[in-house]
Amino acid sequence: MRRDPDGAVAKPIHQVAIEWQQGYRTRTAVSGGEVIQGDEPTVYGGQGAGATPQELLLTPVGHCLTATYVGGLTAAGVAVRSMKVSVSGKVDFRAAYGRERPCRLRAFTSWSMSIPTHRPPG
Repeated sequence: MRRDPDGAVAKPIHQVAIEWQQGYRTRTAVSGGEVIQGDEPTVYGGQGAGATPQELLLTPVGHCLTATYVGGLTAAGVAVRSMKVSVSGKVDFRAAYGRERPCRLRAFTSWSMSIPTHRPPG
């Protein structure tokens, strides 16, 4: 990054390809050939055959937080043996679908993150 502050390492471009399957089902191709199936729960008209859009939105928040903590702790010489991050959010579908006035362009009304910690004995 120091040698090339505007290069691909310092400023990478990320891309995914989402293909609609049927109903609410989608297929998302990410780097490395991984595929993520998306769908809505049956209560919202889907088949429950994949991650919900809300789960997919929360995932990068948790991933980024985990990578940041692991990177910082490792740089400080702290051995990380395990880590679990929990990210949750409350959705207001009335707002998301314009059923609430004034209409807001946000569906998540709250976010929560939890990182349980354990201190080694001694």
